[in-house]
Amino acid sequence: MAGPVDKVKVGMVEVAKWAGTYKEQATTSYSLAKQKLNKDTGKYEDTKFLGVTDLKDIMVACQMMLLKHYTPTVGVTDVKKEETPF
Repeated sequence: MAGPVDKVKVGMVEVAKWAGTYKEQATTSYSLAKQKLNKDTGKYEDTKFLGVTDLKDIMVACQMMLLKHYTPTVGVTDVKKEETPF
């Protein structure tokens, strides 16, 4: 499997963008990972435990990835006031 097409790392959290195909259709997916230092081995390992700071870092990393890759399909000027819920 090829590597991710893009990565954003904030603190110890990393968001990666993956591109592929499924049934001849282009697909995009994202993964979220956090690593911690194993004091016994001195190596970094994946972990599923998150602290409060990690949650902030996840939010920032996801926002950064969205800003880099997300293109809205509807522009703000295309929506009429009566169509919005607020």
